[in-house]
Amino acid sequence: MKQTIAFILLLNGLISWAVASDIEIPEPLEPWVAWVKENSPGIDCPTQYGDIATKHCRWAGTLQLDVWEEGAAFSQVFTTYSDSWLLLPGERSYWPDSVLLNNEPAIILQHEGFPALRVTAGEHQVSGTFKWKQLPISLALPADTGIVDLSVDGGVVNVNRDQQGKLWLKTGAGHDALEEEDHLDLQIHRRFTDLAPMRMEARLILDISGKQRETLLSGVLLDGFIPIDLNSSLPARLEQDGLLRLQLRPGHWEISVIAYRPGEVTSITVPQAAKLMPARVLWSFECLNHLRLVEPDGLQQIDPRQTCLLSSSDA
Repeated sequence: MKQTIAFILLLNGLISWAVASDIEIPEPLEPWVAWVKENSPGIDCPTQYGDIATKHCRWAGTLQLDVWEEGAAFSQVFTTYSDSWLLLPGERSYWPDSVLLNNEPAIILQHEGFPALRVTAGEHQVSGTFKWKQLPISLALPADTGIVDLSVDGGVVNVNRDQQGKLWLKTGAGHDALEEEDHLDLQIHRRFTDLAPMRMEARLILDISGKQRETLLSGVLLDGFIPIDLNSSLPARLEQDGLLRLQLRPGHWEISVIAYRPGEVTSITVPQAAKLMPARVLWSFECLNHLRLVEPDGLQQIDPRQTCLLSSSDA
């Protein structure tokens, strides 16, 4: 039994790596590929570090939403990495109608409290309509829908969305919300733990104002480090080139990226300054003297209580 379990885990890992890196499966394992995929739902999906059962199998694109007094029309593109549920805008009181999936009529089910479609891996275009007697005060949106292009009665308006994701269609000031300048205040704190391999946690603290928008951040991952976890309260994903893609919306948000660097590490290179990145980044270094003796140098030292990366034992 132990040998069988070890073989399954090894095969599972090889297939995940092959999908991500476009390398060939070793010939002796090729007959097992279909079996492993059949018995491992979501094997091609990114997983949560430390919890391989938590998978992220869909990416929601911009929601186009045109609203008027008697109804609305919407469209959205999704990318899925496995058989997945697509969560659509709406709720029990406001259920979408005339929904098309890739230009074909689709049957809407309920999943996680939202109208939803069950699809296979790939790219999917979804569109539909709403009908109501009068414009509702708000409309529920799934959490993984990060950006909304909203028009009301044919005019583009600012998006008013709360921390729970609910989209407010009526406000006390009417549809003409005050324009706020697009601004991103970004802080980055890095913590290095001298394990074998070395571990890095980058914590991003974002204060965002202005319109919803998508952006790419460079320099979050350092040279030689391999990401193993991304935890974000905003829709986010790491691209193949190491850039961090974020769907921004106003509010205060935190993002954590964990990575490791294989091999012996004797130096860490500070990334070059990049657009949107802060001029000053706080680094902390945790030495583990039972593994090796290290004395960091080359950076200005500060009080570690100025960072937000203290461990619970330091608090």
